Amino acid sequence: MNNAPISDEVSYLYHATFQCCEERQGYDGAWQLAPFQCSIPYQDNAISRLLNLREFLREEFPELIDFGERRAKKAFEERRSTTTKPSYISRIENFLQDGFDQKQNLLEIAKREPASGGLVFSVFTPHDILDRKRPGYVPCLVSGSFLLHENELHLNAFFRSQSVVEFGLFDMLFLRQFQQEFFELYSARATPRLGEIKMGPLNLQLARVLVHRRFLKRNKSFVPRAEIVHKWLHKVEEFMLLNREASAYN
Repeated sequence: MNNAPISDEVSYLYHATFQCCEERQGYDGAWQLAPFQCSIPYQDNAISRLLNLREFLREEFPELIDFGERRAKKAFEERRSTTTKPSYISRIENFLQDGFDQKQNLLEIAKREPASGGLVFSVFTPHDILDRKRPGYVPCLVSGSFLLHENELHLNAFFRSQSVVEFGLFDMLFLRQFQQEFFELYSARATPRLGEIKMGPLNLQLARVLVHRRFLKRNKSFVPRAEIVHKWLHKVEEFMLLNREASAYN
């Protein structure tokens, strides 16, 4: 279980990966940490910092970033599922293609019950296990919930698994952007008696965080973990140091 101090999304990516390397336990040669739980405080520059990290990493790992972006586009942007990846955003906005928009439904509930503990959305369906085209077809992001606590809107995200080096950055981007979008709609509908509502933390509950032994897997081609993971950690650490120095200077 995670015990590292997590100050922001980049810190999460670094510490989760570092602890996976330290644990070195798991199946199929993966290094994994199970479970992993943390609460990431909200900062105004959260999304821009993640975008900057993406470009910073692209300089040294262009194929890795391109690979993660393609997967993220399938899951978080495209409204059509493929044989290898379900569309997460489609399931949120049009669950099971039956016209049920989970996001709009949550907003309607929040309008009547702003402090409801039932503002839950689902990406996973039981049919995913029955119909899975391959083991990874079952969504990594299983579900999530919003919660108003002390006038901060929390986003809780529940993962069955996360390949943190390949996809963690893109998961964080989606979740913070989704939280921001929902927050703006939620705030616009909130009654004055609630007072000022602010963006809250991103709370992660992951059954496991892992570092696969092979990256960039395409059919029979791949890159061994040893060629990427420690260089990747060093690069993320460099990014955090540069950001700390910039913050201290300002």
